[in-house]
Parts: sequence; C-alpha cells; structure tokens
Amino acid sequence: MTAGLICGLLAGETAGATASDDSTAFSAFTARPLPPGATPVAPLAASVAEAQIAANPVVCEGDGVSGKRIELVYVREAAQPDRYTTVAPSLRAYASGIDDGFNDSAAVTGASRHVRYVTTAGAGCQVAVANLVVPDGTYLSGAIRDRAIQAGYYNADRDYILFSDNPHTCAGTWGDSDDQPGPANAFNNGRHYTEIAVPCWGVNATAHELGHMLGAVLPGAPHYQGGGHCSQEWDLMCYGDTQSFDCTARDFDRLLDCGNDDYFSTNPVPGSWLATHWNVANSAFLIKNSTPDNDDGHAQGGKTYVITGANGDAIDVIGSSTGGLVNLSKRARTDSTSQKWILGYNTGLQLVNANSQLCADSAQSGTAPGTQILQYNCNGQNGMRWAFQPLGNGKVAIFNYLTGYAITDGGAYPAPLVQQPYTGAANQQWTLNPVADPGPQAAKKYYLSVATNGNSAAVVDGSTSAGAKITHVARQDDNGQKWRLTDAGGGYWRISNERSGQCLRPVSGSTADGAQLEQTHCGSATNQQWKLLRSADMRYGLVNRASSLAMRQASLLEQRPFVGGRSDETVWALVPA
Repeated sequence: MTAGLICGLLAGETAGATASDDSTAFSAFTARPLPPGATPVAPLAASVAEAQIAANPVVCEGDGVSGKRIELVYVREAAQPDRYTTVAPSLRAYASGIDDGFNDSAAVTGASRHVRYVTTAGAGCQVAVANLVVPDGTYLSGAIRDRAIQAGYYNADRDYILFSDNPHTCAGTWGDSDDQPGPANAFNNGRHYTEIAVPCWGVNATAHELGHMLGAVLPGAPHYQGGGHCSQEWDLMCYGDTQSFDCTARDFDRLLDCGNDDYFSTNPVPGSWLATHWNVANSAFLIKNSTPDNDDGHAQGGKTYVITGANGDAIDVIGSSTGGLVNLSKRARTDSTSQKWILGYNTGLQLVNANSQLCADSAQSGTAPGTQILQYNCNGQNGMRWAFQPLGNGKVAIFNYLTGYAITDGGAYPAPLVQQPYTGAANQQWTLNPVADPGPQAAKKYYLSVATNGNSAAVVDGSTSAGAKITHVARQDDNGQKWRLTDAGGGYWRISNERSGQCLRPVSGSTADGAQLEQTHCGSATNQQWKLLRSADMRYGLVNRASSLAMRQASLLEQRPFVGGRSDETVWALVPA
C-alpha cells in the first residue's frame, strides 16, 4: 500500500491529524460498560431469509442482524449538511468492493469468505447504513468513537465502520492485541471501531481498516513491519519503506496477504505461524464456505472490459483521442481499443483506457452534480477511483470516490458522460463486458506506453544508428515509436524498433543499476532478452535477462529494480500499433 494514502488515528491522538501523517497502527481498546444515558442498539425490523446474492451488492444471510456483523454508520456533526440520502448508495458500493476483495482473497486458497454486514431483509436486501449526528467539535476533540458509544453503537456482536464527514484526517482503527488462534481471540468479539474520514472514503482505506479491526497484522507474523502492517507487496495491509515485491500484479493491492502466511489464509500451511496464531480468515464476522464462489462477474482489477449502457452503446473517448483532458461519451459498440477499459489499481480501482493508457477522471476534480468525466494522466487522485455496485441482471452502478456520484449517460454521442446523485435510473446502469487479453504476441507491433501518461518509448531523434538512446514522447503514428516482439525462448523476448530494426538493451550490455537503454544490432546475447512480468492486462514489467533489472521511465530510459508497479514507473503497456 502506498505510504501517505492511508493514515491512522491512534488512541489518545486528536482528530486534527492530517492525511499526510501516515500513522495507521493498532491501538488497544478496552471494552467499557455502556455509558449512563446511552441507548442500546435497536435491531432493524427483519424476517428470517436464506443467504442470497441475487441483485445485492453483498451476500445477505439470515435476518440481517443476528450474529457477529459489521455495521456501517454515516456520521456528521450537527452543523453540517445532512448528506445521508446522497452518500448512502456510494457507501454500499464501497461495502460491495470490500466484500469482493475478501472473497477474491479467499479464492486464492480455495474457499470463500464474505463480510457479514448488517443488512435489510427480504428480496430487496442491501447493506444497512445507520445515520448518526454528533455534537459540533467532535472531530477535532478526537471523541468520535465515544460519541458513537454514547449513541448506543455498543453491541457486543458488532464492529463499526464510522464513515464521517470529518475533513481533518484520513482513517484509523481502535483495535485489540491478541494472537491466540481460537474463537476466544479478542478480535473475534465486537465493539471495535474504525473511522473513515471523508478524504479517504472508498474501498481501499475502508478494507484496510477493516483488516485492522479483524486482526491484521500481528507482531510475530513472518512479514510484520510494525503498526499492524507488513512488508510483502502488493498487499492490502502492507506498506512502508522496506518492502519486497513478491506479488507483482497490481491487483494484489486490493487483496489480503500476498503470501497467505501473515494474517489471512483459508488453508494455512500446517505448523506455520499463521496456522498457530490468529488468522483473520477464521473471523466470526465472515461468512465461510469451503469452495470458492467469486466467479460472479464482479469487477476485477487487472481485467479488461467494454462498458455498455442501457441501449448497448459503449463508453468511449470522444474521437478515440489519446490526448489528456478529452471527455468520455458513448457510441455504438465496436470493441475498438478506445472502447476497452482496463481496471487498473492505485489504492482503488481505476478505469484505464486501453488505447490512450489514461484514466477516467472527474473533470478538474469537480465535485458538483453534473461534473463531466474525461481522461487524464493516471495518478492517485480520488477523482480517478471508482466503485462498482451490482444492481442485478448483470448491471452495475459506478461511483466516483471523490464525488460519491454515479456515472450517468449524458445523451447521444458526443455528449459527455457526467456524474449525478444515484437514483437507479436506466441511464446510471452499466454492463461490464469482459474482453480477453491475448497477451504478448510474436511478430506483432506495439507502442510501449508509459503506464501513467500514455507516452511511448522512442529512439532519440528517430535515429537508426546503433548506440542511440531511448526516451519517451507523446504518441504519434511513427515507426520510431513502434516495437516488434520476437520470441527468444525460455519466456524471454527480443524487442526491436520498427524503424531501425535494432534491438533494445542496456548501454553496452551493462548490468549496472541505473544504466541507460540503447538500440543495437540484434543478436542472441542475453542482454537483449526481456521477460514480461504481468501487472495487469496489457501492462508489464520489462525485466532484462542479463541484469535482472527493469526498464524504467526517465528522460532517457534506464534499468532499475522492478518494484511491482510502485508509481507504475517500471510498468509499460503493450498497445497494438
């Protein structure tokens, strides 16, 4: 997890901490008697129903209130506007994305785990979102948990996610400290709390803090790094200065436990640390099944989709442009490259256009209803992060993290897509049509596109001379920017420039960290051979066979250690040319 994006609110600190504090950690929370005057949590009216998935964003089990459950609470101070009706749909979408992450993680080790939320009952079952008003000054006093307890959110079978309209911090959890493996573990009880402040609303921060509430990551775990975090990326609970990159596909950043050995596995190795200590996969707050059930069509990071609206038209970039600040619209589906969207991941799912390699963004970071959607250089802004809520019949609503509004059809092409409060109308319903990625293909020409701004690798000045250095420039239909793959055997490829016919390698075949790249006459040397390590559909780390270092973007391309997509500096998209 990228440092700085998730910050914690420690016990005893004030809520005035900013999102740059980056201080997420465990803090002990000792259960206290219900304070005088507090009202016990009132159960929702419900009738017993069988567990169901159907048109719901999460699995619904039983009456929706019995047993150990996670409860969502929207919190605002008294003087703040009441945004409950507007934000509740996006909070449910975040809950759906969290459930997907837990269940996809369980499938890795051959089982299923769903978050057991407090839900409404019946065929229309959905995640319940409570509405809590606290006194003015609660945020800065750091008393939000105390105010929730006083209001009655103190059920022994509940853990509480407090989605606050607090602008002063990011997120933090009041947890526990217990690593014993059985059901008596303190994390298996209720009355744990996390606050997700409004700057950090979304799937990633909330799932991370839920991980803390359920017992991740404990001291003694093989990759424990302190503060409830780990050092094995990509991983929902790992971040810090000392990291190994053992799970290189960027989608692992939304999943639990990269090595399935620190805090979550449905099938831990007998005798291992995780088999003999607390395992979040055994939490009573999760619905358990011994076989995977995650192949349900939900949005999965790293995959490619054509996204169609009610009339079958597909979301596209106006004019199929590869330039930034160009609006999105929709038009007749052709499955062209500009109609394909990779679900990238940067502490939240991103919609990356397969043609431009730019991200769908909230225009100029606008937050007003009607804000248009355009493409721009991919970065970590909330306006580029999206949550998906299943609506039934294969339809989804798509919510923006920054605005909380849903993608809405703006009209006939080239009318831009806009964001509006969610109503469930047909123009806010979308279908994710998966498209297979053929992977690297021998003899095929590609642009090697920078995975943040869409620039293409190119020989400096278009030279055809051996020894010419490699840079990256704005893409044009130019053979000097096109590269052809040749199978070199053993899982390696030679990469030759279409204009010069020469092959990519480190300067003079160097194995040094930081050596620049050049083109040279093609041959059989291992310094001309590159392994393509998949980060997502179309996106790869290009690792040199001789040096074991990866092609990295700089003014002149160079080789550096492959860091599994950190800032996407060592990740390149193979865009068909």
